[in-house]
Amino acid sequence: MPDVSPYAVAESLLAFWAEAGVDAVLLDEPLDRIEAGKVLPPKPPPSPLAAVASGPRPGAPTIATADVSAAVAEAQALAAQAQSMDELAAAIAGFEGCGLRF
Repeated sequence: MPDVSPYAVAESLLAFWAEAGVDAVLLDEPLDRIEAGKVLPPKPPPSPLAAVASGPRPGAPTIATADVSAAVAEAQALAAQAQSMDELAAAIAGFEGCGLRF
């Protein structure tokens, strides 16, 4: 085997890396990306918005869940009575059983 200069080996290796697309060296020490991927990053602390959305504040008024079955039955009956789209639109507009009316 012929004697090869370490400079020629380094030059050949740098040319190989350049052809492979490597254009920057970022760390002084090598980094094993396979081992680094096995460690999960720490979870970020909960945001203040998550605490607000998680539940009611102490002392805040509570909203009771209403039984809406009577309102649903009334809406279904009004919709069944409508004979045209205009009558259905009028029934929807006049329906008082939902607090989300527009």
